[in-house]
Amino acid sequence: MSSRLNAIASSTTDDDPNSENDDVELPFALHRSRSHSVEYYESSEWTPLQLPTILRDAMPQKSASTFTTEFSATLPKPVQQNYAKASSFCDYLIRSCRREQKQREDKERLAEKSRRIQTFLSVPREVEKVMSLGTLQCADAFLYVFTILPVRLLIAFYQINLLLLRLFVRFTVGRFRSHTRQTVVPTFPTTSACEIIKGTIILAGVWLFTFVDLSVMYHFLRGQAVVKLYIMFNMLEVADRLCSSFGQDILESLFWTASPATPPNEKRMTRLGILPQIIITLLYVLVHSLVVLIQITTLNIAMNSQNRALLVILLSNNFVEIKGSVFKKFEKKNLYQISCSDVRERFQFVILLLMVIIRNMTELGWKMDNFVACLPDGALIIASEVVVDWTKHAFITKFNEIPMGVYQDYTYSLAYDFATTQLDTNAFTDQSDAVVRRMGFVPIPLAIIVIRIVYQSFRFDDWRDWLLFGLGYVSLMATKMLINVHLLRWCYNLIMEHRAKHRDERRCWSNPDTRAGSVVDMADLLERARSAPNTPPPQPRLVRAPSIGHCPLFANSELDLTSMNQNLLEADSTTKDKNA
Repeated sequence: MSSRLNAIASSTTDDDPNSENDDVELPFALHRSRSHSVEYYESSEWTPLQLPTILRDAMPQKSASTFTTEFSATLPKPVQQNYAKASSFCDYLIRSCRREQKQREDKERLAEKSRRIQTFLSVPREVEKVMSLGTLQCADAFLYVFTILPVRLLIAFYQINLLLLRLFVRFTVGRFRSHTRQTVVPTFPTTSACEIIKGTIILAGVWLFTFVDLSVMYHFLRGQAVVKLYIMFNMLEVADRLCSSFGQDILESLFWTASPATPPNEKRMTRLGILPQIIITLLYVLVHSLVVLIQITTLNIAMNSQNRALLVILLSNNFVEIKGSVFKKFEKKNLYQISCSDVRERFQFVILLLMVIIRNMTELGWKMDNFVACLPDGALIIASEVVVDWTKHAFITKFNEIPMGVYQDYTYSLAYDFATTQLDTNAFTDQSDAVVRRMGFVPIPLAIIVIRIVYQSFRFDDWRDWLLFGLGYVSLMATKMLINVHLLRWCYNLIMEHRAKHRDERRCWSNPDTRAGSVVDMADLLERARSAPNTPPPQPRLVRAPSIGHCPLFANSELDLTSMNQNLLEADSTTKDKNA
């Protein structure tokens, strides 16, 4: 371009010999006056009308038509055609208004954008599947404390009495009968010892919390400033997560130490004996229960306050969670941890709201109007929690490019956990512990607070009250059995679906004709192989895990993934190896 401009400048000098001083260098003098160089015009994107206009003003000795013809001859042919069609400003304006914009065809890019939008909109549905399955499992573990645990305590006390009777007969009557056969020393069942310790901790916690006056705590916290309550609520959420992470570990350590099936040499390896561990566990349960009780009281103050500032602040606190989670890098394992933590938080929040409603109904009278007045605030809090979970998971999968199929893998993992614990009759503790460990949900502190609030809210002075109490227990037992049966059927269907999907993938990779099939089918199968687990098919009787009766189950309550099916998380690497 600079050579062409110089040629134009030299041709101008030849035509007019009187312009040696200023006229010859007029275009470049114009450049200097505008603080530009020739390279500026070379690197800039000029329209067909801009550059001739500047040079036409710089060279008045040439006519516009002559200069336009000479300059257009130096341009490429496509530019000459466009310049010829838009020879005037009106023509150029009309052509620009009537020009048809042709979008470049980029099918792969547009298909990828469309797939991301579909994934973004479908994530809430997949998240709710994981949430529903996990919430039912948490409800099953929570109802276990109120329904199955009392029955097992009665069975354990019966076994203790039977054991004492056998020992008495062996050491008294057997002493005078030397001809009798040598009897085996009876042993105490492992699970019975764990159930007795668990029941003792719950009863001790309920008894200690009877000395806490809920009304005094409510009025003391209500007299505090809104900012203090907001800071306290945030601190309580952090404390609840830390206590949940520590609680299941200390409980399992206590059960393992107290179990008669644990070898004595392994018990001696622990630096703490059974009594110090019981004291530490009781202290933990009291601290965690106090945290839950203050959360219930703070939420009750927010719902009953005339000034809605505290309730609005608590609702906005849920949306702050999006800021702390979305703009971080996550992988499949981290997203699984977040999903399990969200399940626990949602279920616990429902129980907290239920306790708040019971407290309000007790203080204001058991009338339907008071119950209806509490529903809008409770529904608003639950709805905000659900919307925050949807938004958080949708943007995490979008920013980290995580496929939507990982949520299906999470449901498979939860299904395998539940089916394994239900089929294992030699479990170290109760059947819900493995699922509780996965979710990071410890039901004992929450159960203590529920028993404490219900005990203060209801009176048991008449036989009718005890009759209602018995009917309530039967209703809880029926609900627990219904949830358990529904979970078994749901998990069985998920496992059968996983087996069928895995069978199709194995048939695809083992069949040479399938490998040589169409490219579209192979792309679909590759996509399914990345999102579906590559596990050996389980037996028709669901999944039978090895007995865990003589081994401890230590894990971080919220971050435990060691027992998760590794094939669900390593499907991508396995698929890449096969594809290579």
